[in-house]
Parts: sequence; C-alpha cells; structure tokens
Amino acid sequence: MPNGKGGGWAAVVVWIAIQLTLTSLPGAAIPVSIDHPIDWIGHFGLYAGLGALIARVAALHGWPPRRLILAGVLISMGAALDELHQLFIPGRDAEFFDWVADTIGAIAGLTIGARLMTSRFQAWLR
Repeated sequence: MPNGKGGGWAAVVVWIAIQLTLTSLPGAAIPVSIDHPIDWIGHFGLYAGLGALIARVAALHGWPPRRLILAGVLISMGAALDELHQLFIPGRDAEFFDWVADTIGAIAGLTIGARLMTSRFQAWLR
C-alpha cells in the first residue's frame, strides 16, 4: 500500500510542471545557449528523473513490470508531443535527437528507479 495520500504522484506532477515550464520558455528567455550534443545531457537528465519518479510510483502501488513498459511508451510519446509543442514557441524548435535523448533518459530512469526500489535503499525512498 502506498505511503501518503498521493502515493508518489505529487512528485511526478511537480516534475512534469517544471519540465513543461522549462520547455515553454521562449528562446530569447533562455540565458545560455547549449549546443548539441551537450544539451542532450539535459534532455536525458530531465526524462531520467521523470522515469525514476514513475518507477517509484510503480513500486509504491505494486504495478506489474509490463505497466512500466507502458509507462516508458507513454513518457516517450509525451516527449514527442513536448518537442512538437516547441515548434509554437518563439525561438525554439523540435529536434528528433532531443526526443531520442528524452526516450533513452526515460528508459534509464525507469530501469534504475525500479532497481533502486527493490534495493536496500527502498525503505529510504518510500
């Protein structure tokens, strides 16, 4: 049974809100321009964090492993929509390899998060 009322969902919602805020900033509002491939680290990290938080929710709620696969597909689809939404933000664009970095990050986060939730650290992470 999950601890707390939200069972980990509050952290996921906050993380997604931060991601959407960052990806909705106009290009002129971003003080630093980071070129490829360095910015892919940021994409990877944001989606790895999201994947790890979703894996935590999965562990708290006792999801079967196949539901984590579905979560990975849904996160990847959300990342694609996020890239497309940036086409409508002044000074931003959609990049295929940004989406690839997002998807790889999500898979890594789901995998590492699931492993951590079955490790000796699980009590601390709940």
